[in-house]
Amino acid sequence: MSKYNADTKVTFSASTGYVGCRRTDAFTLGELGYEDSDEELMESWVQRDYEQWLFENIDGGWSLEDD
Repeated sequence: MSKYNADTKVTFSASTGYVGCRRTDAFTLGELGYEDSDEELMESWVQRDYEQWLFENIDGGWSLEDD
């Protein structure tokens, strides 16, 4: 039996390292649609969802400039 359940809270965060440039969102596993599962699988799913959340919450890019 897993130590995690639908009420377990998980917080996703991202920061650029500059003051005021930190974003966090908190969810319960139930809000993310998880059901009871083994710990290793649960952590894999949360990592996948974190990576998707991170991709959706950062903006960046690059450009080439002519002299």
